[in-house]
Amino acid sequence: MIRVVFLIVLFVFNVWGLYKYVQLQIDPSDALEALKKLSNKEAKLTSNFLIVMIGVVYAVILSLNSLIVSSYFLTITLIICAAIELCLIFPRIHRSTELYSGSVEEVTKKYLANLKSFYSVISFIWNIAETGIIGATIYLILKELA
Repeated sequence: MIRVVFLIVLFVFNVWGLYKYVQLQIDPSDALEALKKLSNKEAKLTSNFLIVMIGVVYAVILSLNSLIVSSYFLTITLIICAAIELCLIFPRIHRSTELYSGSVEEVTKKYLANLKSFYSVISFIWNIAETGIIGATIYLILKELA
């Protein structure tokens, strides 16, 4: 049951992330203020730490829940999502290291360009798909428990 609770927390985290992404697209001023307050070293370290932690947590939770879902399709899908999360750790670290290097003006310019990039749109679509997969998994697990 604890695995399902963690999966629900992951689902809420994904929905919150999607909401923050849309909010950031509408008004990035809060994020830009935070960028101006952080040094490049702090921004890189924080970003890289979060990328690794979130990737590992996603992979572990998705893998563990793939063992208890009744649908063969969702089992395979969760394992693939977990593998993708692990594989994306290094490209994400590389991208964030490039993003947070340079002067404050350069970082701000790169950050705004990153918000409008193709990579950002693909990440958003991936997060929507992953949220849907997690939601379907939660539904099936809770349906079987009832």
